[in-house]
Amino acid sequence: MDSIFDLLEHWTALRPDKVLFEFRDRLGQTSARHTYRTFHAHTLALAARLMATPGLEPGARVLLAHPAGLEGVAALLACARAGMIGVPVALPRTAGDTAMRRLRAIGENCGAAALLTDDVHVARLAQLFAASGTAPPWPLLALDGDAAGRDGQYTEAGLPPRRHERLLFLQYTSGSTGLPRGVMVSHENVIANARATLDHVPTGVSWLPQHHDMGLIGYYLFPIVSGGSNYGFAPVDFLRRPALWLRMIAEVGATYSSSPNFGFEYCLREGKVSDAELDGVDLSCLRVLMNAGEPARPDTIRRFHRRFARFGLARGACTVAYGLAENTLNVTQGGCGSVAVRHDGHAGATMTTAALTLAEAADGGHTVEYASCGTPVAGVALRICAPDSGRPLAELEVGEIRVGGPCVTSGYWNNAAATVALLGDPNGEGADDSWLLRTGDLGFLHQGQLYVCGRSKDMLIIGGANFFPDDLEQALAASGAAVRPRGICAFQCDDGSVAVLAEPRHTDVLPDPAMLALAIRAVCGLLPDQLHVVAPGTVAMTTSGKIARAETRALFEADKVESLACWRNDAPCLPQEGDPDGEQTNWRDAVQRAFARQGIASDSVALADLGIDSLALTEIQLELEDVLRGFGSGALAEALDAQLLQRLSQRSLLSALAPLDHGHDGGADAAMAALAQLRASLDDAIAARMLEDRGRPLPATESLAPPTGRPGRAILLTGVTGFFGPFLLDELLRQVDDEVVVLVRASDPAAAMARVEAALRHARLFTPALHAQLRARVRAVCGDLALPSWGLSAAQWQALAHSVGEVFHNGACVNYVMTYEAMRATNVEGARTALRLARDSGARCLHLVSSTFIFGWSAKGVLLESDCNGAMEALDFGYAQSKWVAEQQALAARAAGMDVRIYRPSLISVSTQGAGDDNDVALRMLAFMIRHGIAVDTPNQLSIVAADVIAHNIVAIARQPHAPATPLHVTADHYYSMTALTRVIERDFGYRFRYYDIPHFIDQLNLRCSASDPVYPLLDFFNRSADKIAAMQLKRYSSNAYRQARDSLADGRADPSLEQTASYLVRYLLEQGMIAPLTAPAAAAGN
Repeated sequence: MDSIFDLLEHWTALRPDKVLFEFRDRLGQTSARHTYRTFHAHTLALAARLMATPGLEPGARVLLAHPAGLEGVAALLACARAGMIGVPVALPRTAGDTAMRRLRAIGENCGAAALLTDDVHVARLAQLFAASGTAPPWPLLALDGDAAGRDGQYTEAGLPPRRHERLLFLQYTSGSTGLPRGVMVSHENVIANARATLDHVPTGVSWLPQHHDMGLIGYYLFPIVSGGSNYGFAPVDFLRRPALWLRMIAEVGATYSSSPNFGFEYCLREGKVSDAELDGVDLSCLRVLMNAGEPARPDTIRRFHRRFARFGLARGACTVAYGLAENTLNVTQGGCGSVAVRHDGHAGATMTTAALTLAEAADGGHTVEYASCGTPVAGVALRICAPDSGRPLAELEVGEIRVGGPCVTSGYWNNAAATVALLGDPNGEGADDSWLLRTGDLGFLHQGQLYVCGRSKDMLIIGGANFFPDDLEQALAASGAAVRPRGICAFQCDDGSVAVLAEPRHTDVLPDPAMLALAIRAVCGLLPDQLHVVAPGTVAMTTSGKIARAETRALFEADKVESLACWRNDAPCLPQEGDPDGEQTNWRDAVQRAFARQGIASDSVALADLGIDSLALTEIQLELEDVLRGFGSGALAEALDAQLLQRLSQRSLLSALAPLDHGHDGGADAAMAALAQLRASLDDAIAARMLEDRGRPLPATESLAPPTGRPGRAILLTGVTGFFGPFLLDELLRQVDDEVVVLVRASDPAAAMARVEAALRHARLFTPALHAQLRARVRAVCGDLALPSWGLSAAQWQALAHSVGEVFHNGACVNYVMTYEAMRATNVEGARTALRLARDSGARCLHLVSSTFIFGWSAKGVLLESDCNGAMEALDFGYAQSKWVAEQQALAARAAGMDVRIYRPSLISVSTQGAGDDNDVALRMLAFMIRHGIAVDTPNQLSIVAADVIAHNIVAIARQPHAPATPLHVTADHYYSMTALTRVIERDFGYRFRYYDIPHFIDQLNLRCSASDPVYPLLDFFNRSADKIAAMQLKRYSSNAYRQARDSLADGRADPSLEQTASYLVRYLLEQGMIAPLTAPAAAAGN
């Protein structure tokens, strides 16, 4: 069996119903599960769909950016089975974070044809690209998740022949942002290493990131080779609840698991894992608990075993391994001991060829203790060589680790120079030498065991991620700081810490070293442990003008470098228990520690501006929440929500919380008041910006009248690739004969049309007849709503203005978490540009798809269509704020004489043909309710409208010659509530609910919701908004003008009944696997 697919098929035939993969949420409950049979079927189904996707040909590289779960693993195998090459990448969190920069760099390096993710993150990534001011360089795709029943319809028929020599995937080394290196991993590499590593049929438990080699290969590919199983959960859930790792190991009887050193240290932190959480846990099932992925610390291993030995953890199970992606995966394993050595040379000798002498750990001087990384796995040959000559070195001599064997990959994708540096020149001297792979790591052998003691000049390994020092240096040089670009040197010290030396431009005024460290972090995602401003000429150079990094490091570690200014990443310690002043000072030290733990040196910069990653932000949030609850103020912890926290600096937060110094007597109340005042100040600034945006006139433009003197005939449609846009396009093609121009973010018109076609397919509208209409009557213009003039040149703008006679502006960023500033470019400036185009083109009319959210949390009894919330009341989240400003601009244009027609849909949801959007807030909440058997008992009006019905009616109303006198509330005809909807679902589908009022429902939401629930990203939104939702119980929308306009149509479509709406929603949730089918009589709900 030469390929992963052969092995998957083999085990499927032998053990079809054995669990292959199971993924769990933060509570340890199953959120996704595959047996060998279902995973095999699902992989075939995804492969068939990939092959049917326009633009994806054999050999195409496909970026895989999935959230933690099982779908990304299935997509990786599906790509390979379809003859394509999957490229796992991390999901970016913000438009400017390191993951986004890496995504762009990797996509460019591998020549990606598309990015594959799920529906939720297609929309999220589109928003991030819009916020960064550029269009996505590749199509963003989401394959239909499909129900397992339909997966079984697909077979091997039509798939390309299996070829084991094909690449399985590209594994990009995890940290370099400037020059990404894609390791070419083959089927043979993975199979050889799995068989060499595993001596039993494994049951694994892993929280490791699935786009990294250790997590992906070790826990999702190795089980397929060996017939084993793996139980996974998300890294963020490990941070939230590290005890979940150990509990899950015991529950499933795991035989192996692993973590970088920091994971073991994290479990040892005070308060992270209590004995009570491990009640009944038995870890004796573990054969291997492996410390790997970064330098292992002997003391960490000893302390971890001492802490958890009482729960059955055997000392022999606590081992160390060494590996790298270029050797897919393990080189050595089974290390259980350590040695202490003395350097026979100076302190920097370990970075060159040096002899070591064994020592007692207590010896003074330059004694260092190294953990054994074990012996080479079967089939892997290992040698320690002189880095320059390749000469083999004797025991206890430090040199470069070189390896050979069938696990060694064929090098780096699209990077011949780096491949030659790694493997040697196949046509050069010594080409037949089997010791080809230069790991870039330094180590020594002792009694057959490998000890890794340092990094080569080319790589830093921190937290399991690889960073290249020249990336750090280039980031600082490009930051605009007052340092010499050729006077920066980054390296990793013997103790594993990262140091950066920077020479100033001028020695009379030195740059702040803390700000230099932050400049590196903002670009590279890594904060140095120490940054020194040093005298000019300190950084050593080679004769060819390159940085002599090893020499500079040796000088630094020998204390021969003078530091003019220094910053160190040292976190302050909390007062010890029993400190008489602890109650009054503990909170302040703990807040500072929460920031310092993440290397945040500046106390004046807001978190959102520091470039911290999602794990760091989660850590800060969790620590601050614990601090405030520990002080006895749960209300204060809830008041410090994520939206507010990201807008604060450490200094402003400490200032607001300062009343806590006075203890419990009024301190928490005063701190609450200070936070409220701070929030009000920030909100006032946003309100002022909104008013400024509302009042800005359209920019003056020279006459762009077309040569004929008459407006063009084409209809421009924006937002065509969102959820609602395809329905508008379909109706325009049905009801209008004119050309339709669509604005699409894409690299070229062909790619744009491919995105349009994909959106129509997702909306279940694509037919041969519609395809013919697309080819004959639809023209794509590549542009981006978030860019000035949508990114069009002056000539492109003029050509568009000459051809357009009517504008349907539907495009917008729909998100309930992002701030006004984050959505402003797309939602406000994009609408403003649409108004300018309508004016410049002399268009007959501009149709604006607005939203009932322009009323925010208004508690007014009846909202009339003539109302426009002119007083800007009850708008406290970015989507409502940005849609309000966009509509206000449109109303101002109408008042100035432009024919502007405004449509305000409520919640646009599943079509009558069953097409939906997983971003739909109503669907996400309904899925949570059905999953957990709880519902809300409230009379709040719920107005869910079917996408195809309202698209038909909006276009038909737009064709009428006379504009409605007011905006139109495109809402459901009859009042109903969420309670009424769930009652219908109980009656018609058999699901059972326990009902709660709004406050108690929110309590249940917080208690039960986990990362596997679609509504999870909106937890903060609902927590912040619960009281405002409760205050709106009597609010109703009047839609008289809309219904009158619709009823006057010859073919107006009636609103579906509540029973029909419930059916569309539930059937969509079932089809997408967002809820489980009811296979037995419903048990008591809410238990």
